[in-house]
Amino acid sequence: PEADRPNIFNRFYRVDKARSREHGGSGLGLSIVHDAAALYGGVVIVDGVEPHGTRFTVTFPRAAASGAPETQKEVPET
Repeated sequence: PEADRPNIFNRFYRVDKARSREHGGSGLGLSIVHDAAALYGGVVIVDGVEPHGTRFTVTFPRAAASGAPETQKEVPET
């Protein structure tokens, strides 16, 4: 639900507590994804309309060309 969106990335937060008991889960998944994405400069985008479900998209910035690793050079056989 829209009212829960500000809290969904909080640790141990579960939107539907009754359903959580039935299906399990600790409420850590989205928090871990959010923190991991932020660690690498990424963001988690939440998109969805009830009752159709919710889509979570994780995006990361592209590395600059100067930061790209060098291509591996062939080593001649000896």
